[in-house]
Amino acid sequence: MVKRLFVVLLNVMMCTGVALAATGPKISFDSELHDFGEVIHGSSPKAEFRFTSSGDEKLIIKRLGSDCGCTKGIRGDREVNPGSTSTITGQVRTDGLRPGRHGNTITVKSNDPQRPVVRLKLVYTVVRHISIEPPAVAVALKEMKEEATLRLTATNHWTKPITLKVPEKTNTGGICLKPREVVVPPGDSIRFEMSIPLRKADRRYCIGVATIETTDPLERTLRVRYLIKLPKTTAKTSGPQG
Repeated sequence: MVKRLFVVLLNVMMCTGVALAATGPKISFDSELHDFGEVIHGSSPKAEFRFTSSGDEKLIIKRLGSDCGCTKGIRGDREVNPGSTSTITGQVRTDGLRPGRHGNTITVKSNDPQRPVVRLKLVYTVVRHISIEPPAVAVALKEMKEEATLRLTATNHWTKPITLKVPEKTNTGGICLKPREVVVPPGDSIRFEMSIPLRKADRRYCIGVATIETTDPLERTLRVRYLIKLPKTTAKTSGPQG
């Protein structure tokens, strides 16, 4: 009787041990944070996160996503066998970002019952000498004019003066700055105006992108997008599309 009871208890312990050892699918990252350090404005650095399927069942990546459009090119294997390793990659877009510290998140959803959602962090410091605010302007004219005026502010984050002007060779639309050349002292902000000529056309809007040339060694050109809504009584007028 005692011997039989011992065998039963041994079988129970063995079954319990097997149950405890069965972990199911599991995802384990080497690191969940990638710090790029300093990155030049306009660049798109890439990060790679290495992970292991550390469970005893196949790991399935259900979804990869990000918290904003600043993160692109998110890729990774959708199925990883137990004991195998793989990677998830992603890039950050720095176009239009202000200088300073930024952070983005890559969301990983898998069939891991313990950690169904893992958030990978991307942090970086954007280095930028010159910026224009706002980078996109929308205005509505109450009456028709020969030109529309956009009011902008240039900020110099660098230690040397930076000059802004409209490139004459590529400026086919007649866009100009007021003053014609804007000199921004180091660590200072300067307000200026941009003039957009309006021409006759069968449209209600003047939409385009203005290019500004700079003396900054990092960003030789800056772009300002604009949308100008014309008065209803002048439905056959519009501006340069460029």
